Order: sequence, then C-alpha cells, then structure tokens
Amino acid sequence: MAVNFPDSPSNGDTFVVGSLTYTYTASTDVWDASGVTSAAIQISDTAPSNPSDGELWHNSSDLKLYIYYNDGSSSQWVVASPQQIGPTGAAGQVHMGIASPSAPASGEMWYDTETNDFSLYYEDGTSNQWITVSGPKGDDATLSSISESIIPDTDSAYDLGSATNKFRSLYLSSNTLFLGDSGSISAGPGGEIILPSIKIGTGANAVRLEAATDGKLKTKRITGGVEQPETSANAAAVSATAPSNPNDGDTWFDTTDASLNVYYNDGSSAQWVGIN
Repeated sequence: MAVNFPDSPSNGDTFVVGSLTYTYTASTDVWDASGVTSAAIQISDTAPSNPSDGELWHNSSDLKLYIYYNDGSSSQWVVASPQQIGPTGAAGQVHMGIASPSAPASGEMWYDTETNDFSLYYEDGTSNQWITVSGPKGDDATLSSISESIIPDTDSAYDLGSATNKFRSLYLSSNTLFLGDSGSISAGPGGEIILPSIKIGTGANAVRLEAATDGKLKTKRITGGVEQPETSANAAAVSATAPSNPNDGDTWFDTTDASLNVYYNDGSSAQWVGIN
C-alpha cells in the first residue's frame, strides 16, 4: 500500500499510519518510521486471536507464513511466504548481443547475435549457468553424395537397417567384405565369390571346407566340438595308366581291367591298392 505523506512538511512533523509513526527529518528529506517492534512467530492451525498489525503467524496446516496487515481501510492476514502465483505478466525481454548479459536472473533469455545461439539462464539449486536451448539451423543431412569414409565413433555399436526396416540392395566393388575380426568375402573375375573357408552347420557338429595347397578341396569334420583329421574330396581318376604324383587317399579307375584303386600309405610305403 502506498502511503500519502503530507505536502511541504516541517522538520519534526509526525504522521501516523496504523501502528507506525513517521517523523519528518528536513536535513535528509526522509520520513523515518518508529514503533516497529520485533514479534515472535505464532505457530498453530488457526489464526491467532486479537492480532496486531505486523504480527506473524505460521499456519501449520498449509505450511505458509502470514503477516497481519492493515491497508488503511481494513486488516487481514496476508500470505508472506511462499508467495502465491499471481497473474501472468508481460513477456520477458530477450537480451541480444555478442556478450552474455551481466548479473542475469534465473529464467532470463539471451540471443547471441554472433553465433545465433538462443540461451536460457538456469538455476539448478547448486549453480547458475547459461544453457543453450537452440542454435542455428544447419544444412539438411543428405547421403546422396559422400566424399569420405563413414566411420562410427564406437566399435560394434550401431546397425545398418533393422529386422523390420531393411535396405533393398547393397552394391559393392570387388574389394573385400570383412566379417568379424578374421572372416572375409571377396569378388573375383567373372562374378566368382572368393571365400578362404566355409563352415557348414552350427553347434558341436559341422563341416569346414577349405582349399588345399595343391588346389584340391579339403574337408574337416567337427564332431562333438572336436575337429577330426582332414580328408580330401577327390573324384576318381579314369585312365589306363596310374596317375602320376598321387596323394594318399586318391582314387583311380583302371580302364584296362575295370578295377577301382586307392592310393594308400601304410606308414612304410605307398602304393595303389585295389578296392573291388
């Protein structure tokens, strides 16, 4: 409430407002209040009876602090803390400039005209700081033209597509496609696919196919999780004379007598042995 003091007062003049008496001091041109006394805070669920102007009361039912206030025409208890939410005020001013505003209050806004950042001064209970809430709009992302390698910032963390959203086709050059830490697939001339080895089956029982150093197919069986000795999957040679430079396990069909033979090493010697 505004107090309307008398016009053109003289030094020592007094003016009473409620329980307060104001005395005019001409040397400072100030009305000084007297009669202000400190009061204990009353704590109860109901307002104290016969209160005096300026008396404090803590309402233990709603946990609010009230002050008994005389506005000149009536007296009533007024909430002192926490303050009640008043009507919405006018929109706050946005500070604009290169440097952040000095001595900002929590909730103030600042637009950086150099970086185009929009920031809010935020108090989290332990510290105050400017928080950038929006920046300048960047260029729209596009994958239609890429001039550098695409490398994720974390190893083995991201996917390309998903079980429900797949890419339709994948076009690669003849360079190698690496799988895991050691597996690879490459493309050769004429559309051939180059695989160092291939494992067929899962779990403890499987077959691994590889190329031997002589260019023949090498087979390794895995039984019960244990890799078995390799075998060669060779077709029988068909001729009237025995093949030269045979390997242990090679087969030969002799057209002169229609016999099937296998090249066998018994530990001391190797020879063709008829098996029919």
